[in-house]
Amino acid sequence: MEQVRISRIEFINYRQYGTGSLVFSHSAKYELTAFIARNGTGKTTLLNALTWCLYGKEKLLDVRQTDKKIGADESLPLLNTKVLNESEVGKNITVGVNVTIVDSEKTILFKRTQICQVRERNGIKDVIALPGEFSATTTPFKRSNSVVRNDSEAAMLVKQYFDEDIFNFYFFDGENLKYYFEPQQASLIKGSIYNISQIDLLENVISRIGVLQKEAQKKIGKGFPDLEQKMKTAQEVSDEIQKYYCDADREEQKENAAKEEIDRIQELINQVKPGEELLKRRAALVEKLKDIEAEQAELDNDRSLFVRKYITLLSFYPRIKTVLDLIEEKEKNSELPPSIDKIAVQRLIDHKDEKCPICDQPVGDEAIKHLQHLIEKLTVSQGTSARLMEIKYPLYQLADEAKDYPRVRDELQQRQSDIYRSKEDATSKLKAVKDLLGTRTESVDENGVTVASLNADLAREERNRQAHHDIVVRLRTLASTKEKELEKLHAEIEDLQKKANTNALLQKEFEEYSALMLRFKQIRDSITDRMRFEIERYTSEIFRDMSSKTRTFGKVSIDENYHVSVYNIEGHPMTSNLSDTEKMALAYAYTLAIHRASGKNCPLVIDSPLGRVSDNNRKNMATVFLDLSQKKQLIMCFTPDEFSDNIKPIFSKIDKRELRLGDDEKTIETGLVR
Repeated sequence: MEQVRISRIEFINYRQYGTGSLVFSHSAKYELTAFIARNGTGKTTLLNALTWCLYGKEKLLDVRQTDKKIGADESLPLLNTKVLNESEVGKNITVGVNVTIVDSEKTILFKRTQICQVRERNGIKDVIALPGEFSATTTPFKRSNSVVRNDSEAAMLVKQYFDEDIFNFYFFDGENLKYYFEPQQASLIKGSIYNISQIDLLENVISRIGVLQKEAQKKIGKGFPDLEQKMKTAQEVSDEIQKYYCDADREEQKENAAKEEIDRIQELINQVKPGEELLKRRAALVEKLKDIEAEQAELDNDRSLFVRKYITLLSFYPRIKTVLDLIEEKEKNSELPPSIDKIAVQRLIDHKDEKCPICDQPVGDEAIKHLQHLIEKLTVSQGTSARLMEIKYPLYQLADEAKDYPRVRDELQQRQSDIYRSKEDATSKLKAVKDLLGTRTESVDENGVTVASLNADLAREERNRQAHHDIVVRLRTLASTKEKELEKLHAEIEDLQKKANTNALLQKEFEEYSALMLRFKQIRDSITDRMRFEIERYTSEIFRDMSSKTRTFGKVSIDENYHVSVYNIEGHPMTSNLSDTEKMALAYAYTLAIHRASGKNCPLVIDSPLGRVSDNNRKNMATVFLDLSQKKQLIMCFTPDEFSDNIKPIFSKIDKRELRLGDDEKTIETGLVR
């Protein structure tokens, strides 16, 4: 992008400047000119002279008169008052300002003159403004033939370089920051961006195609309102899909930009030793803490199961013990019958002549006595005995588990203790690593960036990237859903067209218009999104460099209507909480981003550039301006107090001049400031 410069400003009888010229050299490394002028000398007059030459209006004077509710007839005339007072009534005197700019291959001389006729009113000399002239003379380098444009044609050339709609982004008034963020200003910026990128021409084409498309649609649906309505609905759904994809592409651009920023920050971090190793240790410790949290979750689950199990088991344990004691006692006293039939034993006693079914021997008297004793001793039935034997071993298992309660409890407590110690150890080590990251002062560059600040930036960009990624997924899902709806509509339209027997040529014409409309909209959206994205990104970069809140500032966002919002590192809006200094930094950042998007690296002229800034903020801004002036012409008007001691070392190598009025009050003079 070629640099556009102001090489010369000439004044002819213009206000307190009278007659004289300011010449700007192009030889220095830093193309920054600082005019130091006392109040009343006319710092603001320099900007008014430029806007009067280019637009025919003293823009800053108009703004300040509006603020103070001063009428135009209350301001001094354009004609230098000393010249006016020395001139005869009725005399015509020329007032003029000429501005010469240098582009990549040509010079352009913008020249405006105004004839002022001297008159007298109530004993005081005044002037009547007579018709003036405005011209722009373009002279290519190494060629003598010049092209002269007058009035409206010259104004069109001005618009290519210094669009009047956003004049205050070329001629910056540090005393009126509120105008840079008003809603109507955002609308003008959008219009100017559209003009710069020729989007207005695309809009005209899209509008014309839309008219033709609707006419074809009406012809197709003539006499078939259902068909016309379906086609209209299908177009609306198609537009919705296009918007979803356009928004998704925009968010994807932001996601990719965040990825690039993450890579850049990570690379910077890796340059700071032992930053890289510290980050690896931190990542390992963070991962270990995640594992510990998983172990804790597993332990919590085991403890929950333990409590549920033993709260029941322990409450029943006394009963289990009683039953087992009873069974053991009866077994010990042989009160439980063996696994034989008691009725069969009684039958043997009653029928002594029968043989024993087990040994096949006669049952004697001794055997009979033993069997009678056995029957008398058995106090539990065979069925009950069998049931007791059936539950005996499960009860033993429950009893053993109940006895195991202290061991399981101690085991869980030990696991909890181990997890607590591991977590405490990992947390302590992580804190130590974070402390190292937070206190380390190794510089990555001349600005003294630390690992801590870069680490904060990295975390912010990671959150930023994830947020944009989530939006992309959501928008593409919505588009996919709408595409299914559109497919259904197209099928219904096709059926209705067959029934209506529509003209094939007319249908093809409509489809071609629809395809053209879609393509032109895609081109328009691609251009505008890219420009807005670049403005947003560059605004964030400059604002971050100028702002003192580097640890809280997150990003600058610019919506489709070019309203500017500032968000903190957590993603919360902070625009309304900005101080005057931060608003000035934001206005500068936005201004420089718009210059960059215009494709013409035009000069920036600033009145009171640091008037609302103090201390380190002033040094930050001065450093940024100095750096920018290596690639862009900056012209600044300071008061002596504003050009303070803390910025003088920063501006030691720039072009500094004292701006003062001549002794005759009819000339402007400049002197070098040492």
